[in-house]
Amino acid sequence: MNSEDIKLFLAIYQNHNISKAAAELFLSQSTLSYKLSMLETELGAKLFNRQQGIRNLALTNAGEEFLPIALRFRDLDMAARNIGNRLRKKHLLVSGVDSVNGYFLLDFYQEFVRSHPEIELKVINGYSSDILNKVEQGIYDVGISNDLYDLKSIQTKELYSEEYVCLRRCDKTKENNKSKIIELEKLEPEKEVYQGFDINFERWHKNVFPRSCPRFVTEIVRMTVRLMDEPGCWSIMPYTVASYYEETQNCEIFKLQSPPRRTVYVALNNNKDTSETNPSVIFTKELERYITNNVDAAHCVK
Repeated sequence: MNSEDIKLFLAIYQNHNISKAAAELFLSQSTLSYKLSMLETELGAKLFNRQQGIRNLALTNAGEEFLPIALRFRDLDMAARNIGNRLRKKHLLVSGVDSVNGYFLLDFYQEFVRSHPEIELKVINGYSSDILNKVEQGIYDVGISNDLYDLKSIQTKELYSEEYVCLRRCDKTKENNKSKIIELEKLEPEKEVYQGFDINFERWHKNVFPRSCPRFVTEIVRMTVRLMDEPGCWSIMPYTVASYYEETQNCEIFKLQSPPRRTVYVALNNNKDTSETNPSVIFTKELERYITNNVDAAHCVK
């Protein structure tokens, strides 16, 4: 018994008909019938009830018992044949902060995978300090962070920076207020949903709102917006994140007076291969090109 025997058995089972299965497998009906008989002889049992005048074939009890075995055989055969393909693929592990991965860079990741089928890309979320430490340790190939740390074995480069803005839940219908500046003292502290995106932002927030007592504190962007569940609830976040939720939720953006900026960096390990064919190098160059082509649309500064 081999993979071809399994293939013909499953074709007959799925088509319920010898002639249709034969056409699907590009075999003559007599050849397929002969191969099926040989398989049944090898197994010592009839797999299909074949009666004259009945076109639709049904599995015998032995056939019913053989079916899950055949399906597992097929799956194992496919997995074995794919080993070579997986080994030939180059692997790339990228870790970034959620507020960048899931928003501004989402389209880039999709484009990269389509353009490089030879590279198996895995993207995971993390915190800046952990991301950079694991890039230094060689666990992650590329890191995308909000903060910088003094680590000797990594090189970092600024990708872009952007303003923080205020995202506020609307009462009824939202207006185009992207150019409107909101007065911080008019924001109700008890309606804030707070997320500390980076160290500089946390310092700014502490200075501007020294007696802050937020409605909620979270570390997950999606939760931040979900927790803004009443009109007037607000949160301060990077523009690229806020603009996504302004388009998809009943929220509006306001500019801030003297807003802080969020700077995003890409990090690589100094000790790794820096040749042009290295997936990390390919990824970083294409990421920089994407940023250059999209920062204006995202109201960022390169």
